[in-house]
Amino acid sequence: MTTDLLGFQTTQHHSLDATGNRDFLIEALAAVAAMQSTFSRLATEFILFSSYEYRTVTQDDAFAMGSSMMPQKKNPGPCELLRGRTGAVNGYLMGALTMLHGLPSG
Repeated sequence: MTTDLLGFQTTQHHSLDATGNRDFLIEALAAVAAMQSTFSRLATEFILFSSYEYRTVTQDDAFAMGSSMMPQKKNPGPCELLRGRTGAVNGYLMGALTMLHGLPSG
């Protein structure tokens, strides 16, 4: 009756299942970290292929960031930012793993 009054779908058979199940956080963060690593690799390749030496890909001026030393140079700013954020996302995953390993199960 309490489950219906509170609007829950089902009851938990054991209290530790309700309070100690934090695996979904680790799985979600691991998936985001893997996706971010893939995006970082793609951004690295885009930066490489748009460099002066390769000149395989050209970048539109709307997405390019200028340089203070060389105003004619087009830096792939969004790709560099995406590549730089990968360390932070991996750090969030490691922080969550470190935090959860010391918690009691219930």
